[in-house]
Amino acid sequence: MLRPRKQREINFETLAEEATRYDQALSEKEKSIIAAAEILFSEKGASDTPTAEIAKKAGVTERTLFRYFPSKDDLLRRVMFPLLLKTVFPLQISKMKSLFKSSELGIEGMFTKIFQDRLEVARENKGKIRFMLIEVLKNTDLRERVIGLWEKEVWSEAITAVESLQESGQIRKNLKSVTVARTLFSIVMAYVLTKHVLGSSPKWNDQEELDQILDILLNGIKP
Repeated sequence: MLRPRKQREINFETLAEEATRYDQALSEKEKSIIAAAEILFSEKGASDTPTAEIAKKAGVTERTLFRYFPSKDDLLRRVMFPLLLKTVFPLQISKMKSLFKSSELGIEGMFTKIFQDRLEVARENKGKIRFMLIEVLKNTDLRERVIGLWEKEVWSEAITAVESLQESGQIRKNLKSVTVARTLFSIVMAYVLTKHVLGSSPKWNDQEELDQILDILLNGIKP
């Protein structure tokens, strides 16, 4: 589990730094260690995966593993931070801002873009998302830092987008913008988690589901 250390701040710079190191592993051994850690962390969780088991799966000695990653905490950061950047935070903050700016397309257009974007990310990182969620839920310090970074860098953009839609008459003005934004994101994340993390039925038709969700959002469920 990622241990809370004051000197180990979580911000876009540290996330991007680990993502760069992840993409530019210096040797085949380092790549093998990272790949093995990803598989085992996804299956068992980081706290229940001994470094000796990671080294064995990677085909290296534990001593070699520690030469690349002085602690399991360092290895976890290398594996998880790029994932946080791709899932909880966009690779670039401008990406999420552009999604919110699609409010110009109306509530349907903005919601559709966010829905499709998060589904694509989930498909690409299905197994990894499970262990990331486990680590974030277990580690209070990490969870607070992630939430704080999200609120600071992303959440305000969501509120602004909702308020813009309220001003244009597409969302009722008597609703709190923060509640509307939270509802929209809750729906998207619930769908993504149910389909790609909990392993629900693969027979779901994303487009049909999206159309139904938009119908419920815009028209309610009363006959």
